[in-house]
Order: sequence, then C-alpha cells, then structure tokens
Amino acid sequence: MPGVTHCGRCGASLTLRSVVINVHPPRASRWAKVWRKTFMARFLRSARESSRSAERQWGLNLDAELPSMAIFCRLSVPGWAQIYAGHKTLGRGLFAGFAILLLASLACFGSPTCSILLGLAFSCHGTSVYDVARRSSPSIRDRIFRTLLGCGLLAALVYLPLYSIANRYVEVVTIQQDRSPLRTGDVLLLRRIAGGRATPRIGDVVQYQIPFDSVLGRRPDGYPARFEFRGARIDRILAGPGQSIVWEEGQLTVDGERTSLRPLNPAGAIQSLSLKLPPDSWFILPSTDFVNIQFQATKENWERWSVVTTSQIEGRVVWRSSPWSRIGFVND
Repeated sequence: MPGVTHCGRCGASLTLRSVVINVHPPRASRWAKVWRKTFMARFLRSARESSRSAERQWGLNLDAELPSMAIFCRLSVPGWAQIYAGHKTLGRGLFAGFAILLLASLACFGSPTCSILLGLAFSCHGTSVYDVARRSSPSIRDRIFRTLLGCGLLAALVYLPLYSIANRYVEVVTIQQDRSPLRTGDVLLLRRIAGGRATPRIGDVVQYQIPFDSVLGRRPDGYPARFEFRGARIDRILAGPGQSIVWEEGQLTVDGERTSLRPLNPAGAIQSLSLKLPPDSWFILPSTDFVNIQFQATKENWERWSVVTTSQIEGRVVWRSSPWSRIGFVND
C-alpha cells in the first residue's frame, strides 16, 4: 500500500535512503488492452506456451530467455527485429537483401528462376530468425529448435496466406507455340477476371475463350485441310459494348473516329470487317494464330470469332516474366 516502508510479502525494504519508492504498478495502455483480446495475441501467447512445452519434452534449456513480444512480432519483416534491438547494420543488410531478392523474383514470377530467388529471399528471413534465436540461448539445440519453430510460424502466418492470395488473383500462362508477337516459352502473368470483381477495359491484352469453329484451308505443304478453332487466345480488346467498328486494311475506326489501337499481330487479321457490338460484348480480332494466313474463313467466321462476351474473358495480361530478354509489359 502507498506509504509502507517494507514489502508485506517478502519483507524487502521499499525505501531508498529517505525516498519512498513508488509502489503504484504501471497500467497497460488502452491499445495494449485491445491487442490482448485479439485472436493474434492469443495465438502468439499459445505459441510461446507450446514452445515451452516442447522444450520440456525434448530436454531443451528451459532457463533460456525467450524473445520479448516486441522482438517476436517484428520477426515478420527480415531485419526489423535486429534494428529494434540495436543491431542496425545487420538488420538493414538483411532487409536490403530480402527486398532485392523479392523484387527480382516478382519480376520473373512463374519461371524456374523465381523459385530460386524466392528460396534465397526466405533464407534471408530465416537468418533473421536464427540471429534472434542465437542471442536468446547459448544452447545449439535451443537455437535450432527456435529457428525451425520461427520459420514454421512465418510460413504458416505470412507466406502461405500471401501465396493463396496470389494464386487466387494471378494465373501463370506459358506459351506453347510461336504466335507472333508471342513466342514459345514466354511466361505471362494474368490478372484473373471472375465473379465481377474486375472489368475488362479497351486496350487491355487479355486471354479469352474462342467459340468452337472449323474452316477449310491448306497445310504448309499445300494439301487441303480442315482447321478447328477452340480454346484460349490472347489478344487486345479494340472496342467495347454498343460501339460500331470498321476495320479496313490495318486501320480501326470506332464510332466514326479513328483509333491507334491494333491487335497484337495486325498482319494476321482479316483485311476488312464492319459490325456493331451488342451489349456485354467486346471486339477482339484473333490475330495471333499461326495458321491465319492459311485458312479460308468468311466474314461470318470473323464476326463470330471477334465478338467476345465478358464471360469468355479469363484474365488481363499484366506482365511477361520470362525469358529475361523479354521481361516487361505485353504491348506489342
């Protein structure tokens, strides 16, 4: 109680010479109380208790000090815990290495190189965890256990949720045949268009499903053949719902005004075509088929292929991630 000179539990003196020690305990702030009630705070407390139980079962050092909650939470970002603890050079180096590797892996996302770079980035994150474990316990077994536990928590709480989000909204497409200007081996990233969450825009390069059709033509050796069209195509949206289109010798006119938009391969499109788009339909000339110059399609065929509904569009092409020499936006 305020004013007493000795502790009522152990009898220790509460005075420092003639100065009375303040016995009012510090109170948690409003935000600290709110944090303690959240699911994440309860989960972290449970994780710390589980780690103690595992250490006891495996015969590890129970007297080793566990990292503080401030350090534990900052392990979500490589180097943040080191900077907070005063080891700024190491922390900044880990964060810089992680950021460079992560950005490089995103640039080539979906390619084999991306997996290597992501592994190196995670190694930087794991090094940050190991450094905290090394400073909290002198035992090698304790360090290894805490490093594995920390990396496992990072994988479950940070990396797996990010992967599931990326997998939900982004699709990786690898080109299997040369379809100028697309080449065999090109890796494209698609922003998925599904459930009305995203709307196609005029000028976007998209992947869409072309309706099944078949036309007569000739093979490269000159023999007659029947070509069947089905499956996914990649090309540019040239006009939107309700617009009037005139395509004449490589020049597009929309609602009486000329536009600079072109399909990806203008040489592979029909010479002339005019039509008016119905509602919820988009104008996409399928120009990237390698057999375009060989088949004998009518204007009715082209009109059927070029009018695409929103439900047929699967995703917007946002990036070419491989090969290295062609990384960038798909504009040409």
